[in-house]
Amino acid sequence: MHILDLPFEILMLVFEWLDSWDLLRCAVVCGRWKDLALDAKWRGNLIDWVNLLQLLGPVERCKEDEYRWVTKPSINDAIMSTGWQRLDVLRKKITRLRVGIQLVSEDLEYIKTLQHATDSPYDAFFPNLRQLNVWFRGRSAYQYGFLAGESLQQFNLNWLFRGLGQTTTDWAGALESVALRSPMVKHIKAFESDSPFIDYGKFSRLRTLDHGGDLGVLSWIQICAGCPLLEEVKISQSQVRPFDETGIVSGPDTQELPALRNLDIRHGLITSYILRTTNMPQLRELDVGMYEFDALEVHYLLSRVRRRSPLLETLTLGGNSLEWDRFSSFSGLRDLTLFGQLNSCTTEDVEHIIEGLPNLARLGIASNVFCDRRKPPFTTAILETLAMRCQLDKLRIPLNALETSWESETPTPTAKFDRLIKLRLDHLHIKVNALVPFAKYLAQMCPTVDRFKPTLIHPHEAEPELEPSSMLTQEEWENGRVMEDVFLDAQMKYRSSGGSDRS
Repeated sequence: MHILDLPFEILMLVFEWLDSWDLLRCAVVCGRWKDLALDAKWRGNLIDWVNLLQLLGPVERCKEDEYRWVTKPSINDAIMSTGWQRLDVLRKKITRLRVGIQLVSEDLEYIKTLQHATDSPYDAFFPNLRQLNVWFRGRSAYQYGFLAGESLQQFNLNWLFRGLGQTTTDWAGALESVALRSPMVKHIKAFESDSPFIDYGKFSRLRTLDHGGDLGVLSWIQICAGCPLLEEVKISQSQVRPFDETGIVSGPDTQELPALRNLDIRHGLITSYILRTTNMPQLRELDVGMYEFDALEVHYLLSRVRRRSPLLETLTLGGNSLEWDRFSSFSGLRDLTLFGQLNSCTTEDVEHIIEGLPNLARLGIASNVFCDRRKPPFTTAILETLAMRCQLDKLRIPLNALETSWESETPTPTAKFDRLIKLRLDHLHIKVNALVPFAKYLAQMCPTVDRFKPTLIHPHEAEPELEPSSMLTQEEWENGRVMEDVFLDAQMKYRSSGGSDRS
């Protein structure tokens, strides 16, 4: 059988594995392949802008950041060409587009002229486009507003060469262009912004916002005023700059995001302003860094959250001045993760937390230092306390196993976790000769765990005390993997013996 005689079903399976450029090459083989290739996966798949451009001719780099067509026929000749006819068909099918290269301005005007020869100047070049990803490398104004129209739902903008000639006007112009032509946008991701004021309030249908870079108080005020449907916000690297003082002083004392369910603010001084002024009655998940604040400020902000967001179920908090026992007042929490200075946390703090959180299913307590060699306050007894008093399915906690002798017969735990699926001991301070008996002890206590991750810290009596941020040694990495294997093997034996194997 000749390849051109393959059944329709087989050809479609083959075409589904090809990228957009290979499909375009298949489309010129014959009329039958053209119809199949142009229908194969243009709807719903992310298509690269450069592959479409090469339908009109080869593209070459002319500057460090810009490309252009090698030759450009006249408008009339181009419209009559096979390349434009294929492109004209495809552009109406594409729903997701990636722009990874920047054409020189005159070539962008050229393609606009081609479109206007057949369409209205007000029509989008891709009339059914729902997602647009742009990696913008230039230092000039945003020029891709003509690509999308009212069908656009998601806009992702990554501004490269951050800080090199980029201005507030650049960002404002890009979003102004998108908001003007695509008012139905629901999802925005914007990265590498050095422009603290960005008016996201122009997108009244916005549901999710992922902002990477500076974001000022005035921007947040516009978000609260113009985005009532917003459900999820993630902000990183935010700072309050001097001109934001005007927004702090003259802005509203109380504002609201009535539909917000998920707020993630990694770090930045704007955190205080958001939590102090914003009502979020539907908030379910809060992930926030408070490393810049003292204990009094942390307590004040959390009390505001507790009163204004009574439905909160998941709280992830990092800070240098955490008062660990404060979190028991969030009585509806099911998921609590705390990053702080562990030497200020006690076993009594943990017991107080779990006493006030009857629905707690996931608990994480960790150091805010990557490799903290300071001994944590928790001994292995805390595991049995948690097993008796909580119905956890996920647990992350540091442990000090140096205070207990594990060289004799493996002890039998007095309590077991019935639902625990994930267990992470980060960090586990333990001697090398205690790895096997302690792993067997854990296997009896955690029969349902299927994901176990220990990060080991061995004592170094003969060496000076290492800094808290020191990296793990090769021995500690390797012994961590050994302990995982011993735990899983002992757990399997324990299960097969009906829960009576103590070996």
